[in-house]
Amino acid sequence: MAVEHSGSRDALIDVSALSHPSGRPLVSVPPVSRRRILGVGGAGVAALLLGGRAQAYQTPEATPGAGGMAGMATPQTGQAAAKLLPLRFFNDAEARVVTAMAERIFPGDANGPGATDAHVMSYIDGQMAGGWGQGQRFYRQGPFEQPTDSGHGWQLALQPAQAYKFSLAALDAHCRRQFNNSFDRLSTDQQDAVLTDMAAGKIDTFDVLPSDQFFALFRGSVVEGLFSDPLHDGNFDMVGWKWIGFPGDPMAYGDPYGKYIEQYNQPYNVAPQPLQ
Repeated sequence: MAVEHSGSRDALIDVSALSHPSGRPLVSVPPVSRRRILGVGGAGVAALLLGGRAQAYQTPEATPGAGGMAGMATPQTGQAAAKLLPLRFFNDAEARVVTAMAERIFPGDANGPGATDAHVMSYIDGQMAGGWGQGQRFYRQGPFEQPTDSGHGWQLALQPAQAYKFSLAALDAHCRRQFNNSFDRLSTDQQDAVLTDMAAGKIDTFDVLPSDQFFALFRGSVVEGLFSDPLHDGNFDMVGWKWIGFPGDPMAYGDPYGKYIEQYNQPYNVAPQPLQ
């Protein structure tokens, strides 16, 4: 079930679905309203490597008229903007689209942070520029078959970075054909419609990787960028951890933390600490 911050806009990821292997919830999620179910498959992908080339990311100025800035992520200000990393993989246009997509999957509002606040785009950018995104140490000789269950790792002939490049180009072709504009310039309703079609595999410009497979990859990337350790360039200022009440690195608190390990849904009221 899709969840959102209380009293706010819809979000297209399910935080409450994050669970311990035993089936018990990992976190106690703050009260949230639920408006919409979006049936999506998720293939979580994880490898935490950095590297690549740098390019400055510029947040575009508002453009009056239809669409305008309505569909774009809120520009970052203050400390958050100052610490936004230079681009290493995406170009400027791709970074704007990735930012807008992530913000629609997990939008921020007055009741909680969104993907833009967490610097999810920077996290994804770093992953695609690094060893995992470039397919280092991947076995890619085939045969490539889609498994019926999860836990099999990367099962595509493409590198993750290639999957992003081809798919962002396909998304841009679709948006320009349908709306004569890029995804980041669409209204939020238009963006949600595009993402819903993408998740359903209905966008025919995705001729390299089906759109539903890319949506699953992207959605997994957003979840990682929201809740991974900040040393991987997402979860800025630990906003994701603060929102769900996760304390971060348990070693930062020593022995007292041990007695809470088996006490599920019991609050551990400390300021979250990242890996040092």
